[in-house]
Formats: sequence, C-alpha cells, structure tokens
Amino acid sequence: MIAIRLPGLPYLSTARKDRTHMTHGQTRKGFTIVELLVVISIIALLVGILVPAVNKARDTARTTQSKSNMHQVTIALSNYTADWNGDQYTTAPPNLSAG
Repeated sequence: MIAIRLPGLPYLSTARKDRTHMTHGQTRKGFTIVELLVVISIIALLVGILVPAVNKARDTARTTQSKSNMHQVTIALSNYTADWNGDQYTTAPPNLSAG
C-alpha cells in the first residue's frame, strides 16, 4: 500500500479509493450496503442455528409436562380408591356395574 500525504490535499491511497474524498483524520458516517448485508446474513445464520434448539427444548418441556400430568392423575385415582374403601373410580353409572 502506497500512501501519499501532501499539505492541503486530500489523503491519497492506492489501496482504497473512497468516493467521499475524506481528508486525513475524518471518518465516514453510516454503513455500506455490503456491511449491512454481512450483518443480516450473520443474524440469519444464528437464528437458523437457534430455532431447532428452541423447538427441541419445547418438545422436551411438553413431554415432561405430559408425564407429570399422568403422574398426578394416577395419584388422584389412587387417593380416590383409598378414600372409598377400594372402590375404583369409574364414569359408568352405579346400576350398570351391579350386573
């Protein structure tokens, strides 16, 4: 890279030619379209990696909740049987089971 600095003239460089003709010490404001596209693509990549992991965690949570619900129903039926002297819970009318 060859850089030339002459008094009173803009900073010249052969490595990069800015269209803004900035003098030495000035900085650009804003982002180029390429920089924005790179940032957007990185964010999209991270979201693409994160979504399957979140879905897997959600499925695991649903499975755990279902197992917990089944356990609670089993405990409730066991308590019903203990409270009613061995009669098990049924949704059938009492005269149907009398035979």
